[in-house]
Amino acid sequence: MVAPKRPQRYSPFAARWLCLYLEEHEKATLEDVELLVSSLRALATPKDHVSALAILSKVIRPRCGDSPFVVPKARSRTGE
Repeated sequence: MVAPKRPQRYSPFAARWLCLYLEEHEKATLEDVELLVSSLRALATPKDHVSALAILSKVIRPRCGDSPFVVPKARSRTGE
């Protein structure tokens, strides 16, 4: 990760990542962007790094629905 290793380069890196994300997720809302920016800022802090990483990890996984924050339901063993 860039945040802990090169803090002086992190802000431009995070901004570029956010731009790329928004290009790929046309239906992202201001609330989505607010959560992403907050998580990207927190990623650079030792105190909040783990929780921010967990949020961002959910965002980059493939998902369904209109919101980029919708996580698909796991299928049950019975196939329901």
